[in-house]
Amino acid sequence: MSDHILKIIPADRGHVPPPETHEPALKLLEQLAPGETEVRVSEKLQYIDAGEALAWIVCPRCRTRLDMYLEPHAAWYSRIDEQLSKNEVESITVEVPCCNAGVPFTELELEDGGFARFEIAIWNPDVGEYQLPASSMALLEEALGCKLRQVWAHY
Repeated sequence: MSDHILKIIPADRGHVPPPETHEPALKLLEQLAPGETEVRVSEKLQYIDAGEALAWIVCPRCRTRLDMYLEPHAAWYSRIDEQLSKNEVESITVEVPCCNAGVPFTELELEDGGFARFEIAIWNPDVGEYQLPASSMALLEEALGCKLRQVWAHY
């Protein structure tokens, strides 16, 4: 059985909402989208991956959109994925296949994914269209006191 996970992260990748906001936001999310929830906080920046849902990465140098479902991009990303299992995300530099520039992994623009130190995750949420509506996101932003974005992951 596969899982869909909605990961909600701050728009500011280094921001961690105050601890006293975590539990109320978690309860609110459970009301908005029933499912199994979890809060994750890290001292260091983490890669918030989209699993099999990662479709595009944009090169920060030449602005090329790299389709992760096509070769050679899929193989290129697979090599990055191996590095991620062994290294901290901020220590990884990659050579992008479009222009061969060496760039920090954290500078890649992930259309499906992101980087954060704080995340609320909900497994197999009961929402349509793989998207929380803007009204729900506004409530969560108010609860956590920051702008948020959604990352949908499929494993």
